[in-house]
Amino acid sequence: MRFMWLIVFLIAAAPHYTVQADEVQTVMLWEGKLPGPSPDSTESEKTVLGPDGLTRRFNVSTPRMFAHIPTGQHSRGAVVIIPGGGFARLAHEHEGSDVCKWLNSVGIAAFQVAYRCPTNSQAEPNVGPVHDAQRAMQIVRAGADEWKLDPQQIGMLGFSAGGQIAAVAEFDGYYAADILAYETRSGYAAVPLQNVLLDSVSGFPGYSGQSGANSEVSLDIELIIAMAP
Repeated sequence: MRFMWLIVFLIAAAPHYTVQADEVQTVMLWEGKLPGPSPDSTESEKTVLGPDGLTRRFNVSTPRMFAHIPTGQHSRGAVVIIPGGGFARLAHEHEGSDVCKWLNSVGIAAFQVAYRCPTNSQAEPNVGPVHDAQRAMQIVRAGADEWKLDPQQIGMLGFSAGGQIAAVAEFDGYYAADILAYETRSGYAAVPLQNVLLDSVSGFPGYSGQSGANSEVSLDIELIIAMAP
């Protein structure tokens, strides 16, 4: 699969490490008012165990990320995880925490983003979540010393709608003003250097499941000059 070299590279650096159970930290993405569109719902955030036995997260109005850091000696690579959920919810477990646990098991730090949702009724539902994903990438790079990471070995892995978010996150034009200001001050870029996109990435960049010319972008998204290599 295209871009899977990222995961292969990170794993190759890790097998000789001794890794214990992961340590999970909660890191807030923003202070004060969110830049960009707010979520559509004012209901309280909740996690729901579905009939399929999987947990999903709803009504995220306070974007944050969950830092899963191996407690033993580990690779200096890391992956920012963007779960799917159709912009209506987050696939918190099977496209989030489960992936982080597996990456930890092979010595790779993982950062699961709980981006704002729902935004699925908005004209461009990915705009707010993209801001959150870019901000998460900045914070991980800025905290590289604390988490014992190499800022140049931090990639992004997106599932389904999260794959679209990860793809759009590579565009400078989607930066929020707060992200640009922070990048100018700190020198830490918000654009992912490596991306892995899983499941469909349709209706790019304004996904709403529509038909027509805008719905034919597929997993590979090859001919976009502005994207990072």
